[in-house]
This record gives sequence, structure tokens and C-alpha cells, in this order.
Amino acid sequence: MPEPTVIPLVSPSFPPGQAIPKRHTADGPDLSPPLRWGEPPPDTRSLALLCEDPDAAPGSFCHWAVYHVPPTLRGIAEGLVPSAALPNGSAQGTNDFNRSGYGGPCPAPGERRRYYFHLFALDVWPELRPGATGEQLLSQIRGHVLGKGELMGTYAREEAPSPPCRPGESTPPRWRRGAFVVASLLALCGGGLLLVALLLCGWFLLAIPAALATLAAVTSLHHLSWGRSLRCTAGGDLEDLWVRREGLLPLRGSPARRADVTGVN
Repeated sequence: MPEPTVIPLVSPSFPPGQAIPKRHTADGPDLSPPLRWGEPPPDTRSLALLCEDPDAAPGSFCHWAVYHVPPTLRGIAEGLVPSAALPNGSAQGTNDFNRSGYGGPCPAPGERRRYYFHLFALDVWPELRPGATGEQLLSQIRGHVLGKGELMGTYAREEAPSPPCRPGESTPPRWRRGAFVVASLLALCGGGLLLVALLLCGWFLLAIPAALATLAAVTSLHHLSWGRSLRCTAGGDLEDLWVRREGLLPLRGSPARRADVTGVN
């Protein structure tokens, strides 16, 4: 069979080799992109489209499969309905998200991936029901491709920020923790020396109040050292707090930061 004729394939949404807009990804409305193509070879009986991520593990990941497209059609509008059977007689397959229709890019954070849109001009009408997989489509059209078009776009998610702390954790500023350690050591040393002196002098009744006073001083220093602190909520928020004896009281107008929820496909 001769080499397939090259058919121009473009999208009004993004230039070839450039970033795919967020509205065509899992981070947005996940609308299928609009596509336009040129004239197919004269003997074309049907057209087919396939969108794949060839770099996915363990192999190519199918994001979209469309077939039984009339050869007179010269494009597809944005946001094709996610239905296996389309009003014009075309059919959409089941993508590797296990959904009918289009499933946009959903890479791991920080990773830029390539997404290829393939257009096939076929000399056959594939014997496939609506909802076929991308592998089934490729198996049916093998040896029947008269023309081919290709468009590549990229997409990358930003690195997801790490949760600032563990949920439920409260941590005072470092300088307060250091001050607490130093002050506690001084209070314990002073109180210990006082207790030893009282015991050596035989003033046992005074030793008990001195011990209690030392314990109270260390406890007060502990509360002062915590003062203003940060607590991590269950959702990963960093919440400003004021620590008092009665508990943790949120400060008004305190900033909060939440880690993004990210996917891996």
C-alpha cells in the first residue's frame, strides 16, 4: 500500500507543539478541542480521530477515539458531547479513563507531557459499535489508511505545594521554643538549688512549696513560649492561632494556605 497522503490538521485553540489550554484538560471544564482538517484522498469512505499520550506508563494512553466520521466533514467543534453515538452517525469510543468521549490531559504535577491528535482517512467503514476502545479502532483500520494528519500539543501541571504540616499539628515559632528551653533549664536549676538548700538546712516544710513554685514557673514559661503559633487543619491549611490555657483560639484575619489536589494520569 502506498504511503498515506498528508492531511493538514490544526486546532484553533493551540498552535502545533504548544501548550493545550486548561479548558481542554482535567484541570478545567475538560472540553474536547476544536479541530480542522484539509481535503482527504478521493477514495475516502470514513474518517477517524485518535488522541493519545505515547509517554504514559506502561504504554500509550488513549484520551479520545472518534470514528464513522463522514468524509465530507472538515472539522469538529469544541466540546463534543460525551456520548458514544453522535447525531451525525459518528461514534466515540471508550477512552482509557473508562469513559465515553474525550478525556483531557491529567499528568502528574511538574511533568510536561505530549498529546498527539491523529486523523485517519480510511477506505473502509470500521465494523465497530459505539464505545470501542482505541486499541480496537487501531486494529480495525490497520492497512486501510489512505491519508493521515497529526497535531501535537503539550500540557504540564504546576508542582503541587507540600502540606505545610501534619493535620492536627501545632508548632510554636522556633525562637519561642528556644526561649522556653533556656528559661525552663534556668528555672529548674534555680528551683533545684533552692530545694537542696532547704533540705540541707532541715526546712522540709518549706521544700514542698518551693517545689510547687518551680513547677508552676516551668508551666507558665511553657504557655508563654507557645503564644502565637500555627496549626495544620485536616485539609492541609495553615491556621494562625493564639494559645492560652483555655485552648487554641483562632486569630481574626489569619492567612490560610491549602495544598492543591492533583492527579496522576
